[in-house]
Amino acid sequence: MLFMFLFFVPILGIIGSMILIRWLYTVQDWDTSQTIKKISILDFLKPLRSEQGISKVFNNLFSSQNSLPIRIQALKILSTMSPNKINILIRKVFSDKESELRLLAFNLIDTQEKKIFHKINTALSKLSHPITKNKKAKIYRYIAFEYWDLVYRNLIDSIMLHIILEKIIYYAQYAHTELKNDTSLCNLLGRVYIKQEKYDLAILEFEKSLALSGHKSSTILYLAEAYFHIKKFAQVKFLLSSIKPINLVDINEPVVNFWKKNDQTN
Repeated sequence: MLFMFLFFVPILGIIGSMILIRWLYTVQDWDTSQTIKKISILDFLKPLRSEQGISKVFNNLFSSQNSLPIRIQALKILSTMSPNKINILIRKVFSDKESELRLLAFNLIDTQEKKIFHKINTALSKLSHPITKNKKAKIYRYIAFEYWDLVYRNLIDSIMLHIILEKIIYYAQYAHTELKNDTSLCNLLGRVYIKQEKYDLAILEFEKSLALSGHKSSTILYLAEAYFHIKKFAQVKFLLSSIKPINLVDINEPVVNFWKKNDQTN
């Protein structure tokens, strides 16, 4: 997502959104603004499920001048939005001075965690029965993706992140020994390696995925991100230029077009 953020900036069509986000940085207190900066610009551009504007939700939640009922309502509205980035803000409320608000925030995160771990434990229980290698591999695959959901939703802290990423690698690698043509496992491993900053390993996994699936746009974007992290910008431009317009979704098209029209090589 960092890759998406850095190259969305030159697109004229989102200047208004940039102004809004800049306002969010300046009106909040310092600690809160640093948390907001961890959220990708793309998440601000997605339609909200609430009738309230996103700026009003943030202001209502993080302004200590607002009454507790208003702040609680804002937190509830926030919890209906995309969890992968909003959970960062919900965790921020853990240190709020209002105990009722802290408890609600904890419950929102805890509920998500429990659902995922319940799925994992249910899948693990199936391994206690005699099953084929293929069935075991499919269960391992399922577990790997459930663990990834913890990472994707930002439900775990930095201490647990290392442990969870290693678990994903363990289950995904085992599953891939049996499910050799499963490109989603290659992509999953690649994304985990990016999280671990093991970009060479990530590139290998994404290239395996492309070899199996052909010209798949989502995998090319992941591969381009890995090359971006190691500053191989010529390769980034080459990869993104290879994506056909028909394969682009609206949220990726401005990024790809920027690289096609601008020489970022060095």
